[in-house]
This record gives sequence, C-alpha cells and structure tokens, in this order.
Amino acid sequence: MPIGNICVRAYNTLMEPDARAASNELNDAVVLEKQLSEALERLAFPPFLGTWNRLTWWISVWPVFRHLETMELGFPETFVLQMLMMRPLNVSEVAEMLGLCHSSASRAVDRLVAGEFVSREEDPVDRRQKRLTLTATGRQKVEEVDTVFGEEFTSLASALSHDERATLQHILSKVAAASVNSPGAPPERVTWGRAFVEESDSKGT
Repeated sequence: MPIGNICVRAYNTLMEPDARAASNELNDAVVLEKQLSEALERLAFPPFLGTWNRLTWWISVWPVFRHLETMELGFPETFVLQMLMMRPLNVSEVAEMLGLCHSSASRAVDRLVAGEFVSREEDPVDRRQKRLTLTATGRQKVEEVDTVFGEEFTSLASALSHDERATLQHILSKVAAASVNSPGAPPERVTWGRAFVEESDSKGT
C-alpha cells in the first residue's frame, strides 16, 4: 500500500468524529467564502450596496443591540450619546432628532442623567433650556459601543492584504468625506467633520 494511503488511513482512524465534522465544516466555509465573494463581485452596484447594508446589520448592528442589553441602555439613549459626541444638545433637539414627543425624549435624557452618562446644566444662551453634555462615563460608553460595532469588521479585515486594506481605507475615507457635503446633511455632521480635521491637523496625522 502506498505510504500516502497509509498516512490517510491512520489520520482518519485517529481523528474523532467531531473533529472530522469540524474539519469538513471548515473546508465548506472556505469554499463558501470564495463562492460568495465571486457572487458579490458579479452584482451590479446598486444591488451590491443593498446586500452590503444587510450584511452590515448582521455583522455590526446586531452585536451592538445585544451589547446594549448588558449596558441596560436602549437604542434612543445610545443614539443621544452618539449625537452628544458632536455637540451639546437640549431636550427639544433630542426629541426632534429621535422623532419623539418632548416627554418621551425627556424620559430618555432622565435615564442618561441618572446613569451619570450625561450632565444637565442651565444653557447660558437660553435659560429656559437645559444643556446636555457627555460626562467621562458617557464618552467611555460611546467608545465601548463603537468598539463592539467595529470589532467584527476589524477581524474580517485581517483577510485582506496590506495593499487591499489601504485601498479600502482610501475608498471609505472618500465616502465618509462626501457625507458632510451631501444634500441635506445635518449641521452636526458638518461640525463633526470640521472638528475631526482640526484634531487631525493638531496631531500632525
């Protein structure tokens, strides 16, 4: 019997059934990855974007929702924290951004203040309003959510070569930059863009 066949028979004999099943599943996953990549590349651009958006929900948004359960925060509160990263807000602005009535927005803010994620102070410009700003704890929570949102993509990007990652960063940078100049872009997005550029210039990056 050829030595190669002997090695194969010995390997199959020693491997546990579960290990063989896991090996087969791994091989199937590798084949599927290649087939899926080829199928996505054959798509026209609009349907490709639709498929990509769906994958983004599965890869990043769903893990964030699961993580919010451990933080005891809902989506409205998390959205408020993200918006406060751009600039201070008042409850009326929060209600408008969330599409909620003033009382519902106020309850969401109350929960954030009680959790010490947000501070609420008198607005020096309009004393009838309370100005909401992030606390250090609130910023930490935003960074935590951002990490959960991006960690799966970071892991998946390891499959790319250095040149492919550079190309991806170049393309996504152009898309992100275009978002501040798109029709109807909210002022918060423009404010964030300017602040990001200033911070980058100050660091010399």
